[in-house]
Amino acid sequence: MLHRLPLAIVFLTAVFSITALLACGGDSFNRSPTLENEPTLPPVTPIARPAGIPVTATEVRSGLELGSIVRQAGGEPATSDIRRLLSAVCDDDVIWFRTDHESIYAAAACTGFWDPETLLLFAVQDVAIEIAVDDTRFQIFIETVPGAQAEFTASGVWVD
Repeated sequence: MLHRLPLAIVFLTAVFSITALLACGGDSFNRSPTLENEPTLPPVTPIARPAGIPVTATEVRSGLELGSIVRQAGGEPATSDIRRLLSAVCDDDVIWFRTDHESIYAAAACTGFWDPETLLLFAVQDVAIEIAVDDTRFQIFIETVPGAQAEFTASGVWVD
């Protein structure tokens, strides 16, 4: 009788495992997770041009890439059309990034802007900047050649 006990435990474990898988959905283990999630934020309505943004600045209405940095395993990053970030300030809920090619203005709260230590990681660095626009948000992604990255969500973005 004792030699049947281990066999019974294995059998019951197998039955329990199969039952648990079926309870989760018979084919749930065959599905891959999706990368496309439904937005949880309400759609963004572009705001009027805040004071302090020059009238010559053009409102960004679709995605825009200003430079590119491609990382390569074991090698130097490949860069294309990168910019030098000369300054970055936030005043009266307008973030202003000045590069050697253009100025980028974003209507965003200054409470989430860089502190002085973080600013040192980006100031006077070669960067690539991507402005993403969709129906839920405006985002600015900044990446330096050494690898620092930052992201800002805004209510509107303008480039001059």
